[in-house]
Amino acid sequence: MLQTAATAVIVRVRDGKPMVTDGPFVETREQIAGYFLIEAKDFNDAINIAAKVPGARIGPVEVRPLLEIDGLPNV
Repeated sequence: MLQTAATAVIVRVRDGKPMVTDGPFVETREQIAGYFLIEAKDFNDAINIAAKVPGARIGPVEVRPLLEIDGLPNV
């Protein structure tokens, strides 16, 4: 499960440079095209990985941390 949208950042790549915007600002006319579940060292590493997603050059890539729930088995 993902943490709430309030924890999200939006990553876009424009002119070859990543732009990071705090908060869930994906416009309502946009749709989810899929998702990636990645393992990153920290949130900044996740942002750097998101900037390498080809779709970040043409649209937003939302980055959110997972919600960790204690007591669940590691599968």
